[in-house]
Formats: sequence, C-alpha cells, structure tokens
Amino acid sequence: MSSPTRSRTLDDPALTAITLQGRRLVAAGHSAELHATAVHSSQTRVVAGITLLATILLTLGLVWPRLTALVDLFALGGLAVDLDGGRSLSRWMWPRRPHRTLLLNPPRPSGPMPEHQVLVVIPDEAGRSAGVRRGLLLPIGLLTLGLPLLLAHPAWERAPEALLVLIGGGLVASAATALWPRRAEDPSVGLAFAERLTELLHQGRGGGPLDRPHVTVAVIGGLDPWYDGLEILLLNHRPRLAPATTTLLVWSPSDGPVHAILDEGLLQRSAAPPLLQRAAELAHLPIQAHRVEATAARRARRLGWRALALAGGRGEHQKAAEAIRAVIDQLRQGPR
Repeated sequence: MSSPTRSRTLDDPALTAITLQGRRLVAAGHSAELHATAVHSSQTRVVAGITLLATILLTLGLVWPRLTALVDLFALGGLAVDLDGGRSLSRWMWPRRPHRTLLLNPPRPSGPMPEHQVLVVIPDEAGRSAGVRRGLLLPIGLLTLGLPLLLAHPAWERAPEALLVLIGGGLVASAATALWPRRAEDPSVGLAFAERLTELLHQGRGGGPLDRPHVTVAVIGGLDPWYDGLEILLLNHRPRLAPATTTLLVWSPSDGPVHAILDEGLLQRSAAPPLLQRAAELAHLPIQAHRVEATAARRARRLGWRALALAGGRGEHQKAAEAIRAVIDQLRQGPR
C-alpha cells in the first residue's frame, strides 16, 4: 500500500486520517490501497478567486466595454459548464493540493476473477459541495448583471453608477468569501461508511462472500462540482478499471431517503444506462427522473464509464449501505 510523504501527512489532518485508516484496515486483514490524487486547495478560496476575477473583468469594462462584454459571455459559459459538472478552463487556474484516494478491495474469489466489476464511489466528506455550488452563483450573478450594462454603453464619459456598485459589491464579496472561516476537513464519516459498506458487501445472502461481480469501494476527495479525485482515479487506472468491464455506483449524500437518479444535468443532460436504471427499479429504490445538479456519475459517463448516481441517506448510513447492496445484488443477477 502506497503512502504519502511523512512531512505532508503530518501537515494535513485529512491526509493523516486517510493514511492511518488505510493502515488500520490492512492490519485488520482488509485489502486496502492508497493512491495519490490532487484536489483544489480550498473550495471557498476558489470561489473567492473567481469572484475577484469577475470583478476585475467588470472594472476593465470601464475602458473597453464591448470587448469586456465578449469576455463576460465566455466566462459565464465556463461557469455554467462548471455548475453542470463539466470541465471549464477556469478550473485549471486554481492551485491544487496532494490528496489520497482509498480503495477497499474484496477478498479474492476462490475461482476465476469475475469478468465485470463494480466501483462504489464514496465522498470522503459530505455536505461541502452544496456550499461550493451556491458560491459559484455569486460570480455568475455579477457577470450576468454586468453584461447588459456593458452592451448598452459602447463608450462612457462617465461610468454608470450601477456598474460601479457591482464592482464595489464584487470586491466586498470576494474579500468576505476569502476570509470566511475554512471548515476543517473530516473524512472520518466517509471512511467509516466505506468500511461498513465493505463488510456488508462481503456478506453474501448464504453467508459466503459476495464476489460476483468484483466490488471495490473507493473513498474519494475532490468531488462536486469539479470531480478531480474521481477523474484522476479513472484516467490513471484505466487498464484496471476499464470502461468496458467497470460499472460505477456513485453515492451523493443528501437529505431524504436513498434514491436513484436516472437523468441529470442542465446544459448537457446525461442518462444512466438502461441496465443500471433497471437494476435500481428492481432494487425497489425511489426514482428521481431528472436532477438539474450533476453528480460525479455524470462526469464518469462523460469520460466513457457506465455510472448510476444514488442520492440521499445522509445520517442513515445503514439504510444507504443496504440500498447500494440491493443494486449490486441486481447487477449480480444480470440483465432481465
């Protein structure tokens, strides 16, 4: 099992927790792996940086309004892509920090290795992503309100008061966001749920291990809205997690009962494959036909993998684990 460098681990409580948990699981007899990844260094500071850039852009509009309006439209498109779970150019502008993905593998089957495998994706933190999504609405609002002002005034002898108010508001908002107290990362909930789910998956209905299909549980950081951790894991381990033989079940903790999301996205909608939709229905899960906010499952599908999103179950980990197990049981039985 690989491990991060000692100096970096001691400086980062989240890395320390993931590393120690991986070692503890290995000592307890589990097959656990740690893989290097990278996530955005601070989600709130990313939002503050984007808001500041939007404010600077509006300030340039005082001199070059029409050119700034074109850049404004381009920036709005990029932010909309980010909100839709895509990959805009803006996401590459912000620094990222080292992180780790924890993989919990099932016991090796007594017979030949199964042809197909299921990767269950668990976020190492729950609840952080919604705040980031809402934060991105701040620069989107600034750019949207500023666009008609830029288009309406090809040249000014005197800057319009509305634009000056927007610029001032953007400066205040970016500073307030940057100074907002950063919530300490706590991957313990995701790690504990992954361990509980792994134990449940290894208990077959007849008392033996559930080894068909081969099920791996991944605890991943850097998810919503950019999905850095999942993207890096899939692309770096494509031979092992081949799209043709790997199915993803992505759990997005939220309030309410566990349910399956069949279709998601706003600008580019993406539906789960019919086989996965059928498995969720046969598992008797509540169904959400469409969700505007895209999950990591949509990102995986755009990369070429089969994926189904499961939401809900926050604070009800036993029910969430049983729901995931029920879907896997249906996949185990094959198409019907």
